[in-house]
Amino acid sequence: MPNRIKLDIDKYKKIAGKECFICNIVNGGDKRDEHVIIDENEHFIAFLNNYPTEAGHSLVCPKKHIRHIFKDLDDSQYIEFLKYAKKIGSAIQDALSPDRMYLVSVGSNELNDHVHFHLFPLPVNTPFDEQQFAALDHNKKPILNFSREEKEELADKIRNKIN
Repeated sequence: MPNRIKLDIDKYKKIAGKECFICNIVNGGDKRDEHVIIDENEHFIAFLNNYPTEAGHSLVCPKKHIRHIFKDLDDSQYIEFLKYAKKIGSAIQDALSPDRMYLVSVGSNELNDHVHFHLFPLPVNTPFDEQQFAALDHNKKPILNFSREEKEELADKIRNKIN
């Protein structure tokens, strides 16, 4: 298991604030090589979070730059997005056997306005005070510092469970 390190929030802000990192990944930019892709199709992409507080924390994103989940997606696009998130979340759940899976949509106009879901596995026996919002809080739980090889192994484990 990788060691835990404190998230360098200033470094994160510089990375996240330069451009839309999701569009960069989708379009084959330099950020694509920095992220481990789990799955993608014509409309969506899923990849491991580079700042996870738990193994398997992933992002699921529409490939098109969409800012507002409810305003900018029509019903059929929203349903397809949810179906894709379910497919990836189910694979994470089958691969890692967590107690629970969280589905969260967060972002900000300043750093990341591209709509995305965080799929977050809550490990078995996680104490209550480390669940829910605390589970995602890098200030309460330092991030896991995975090597590229560890990320690839984790992504393979998840990929093998995708139906």
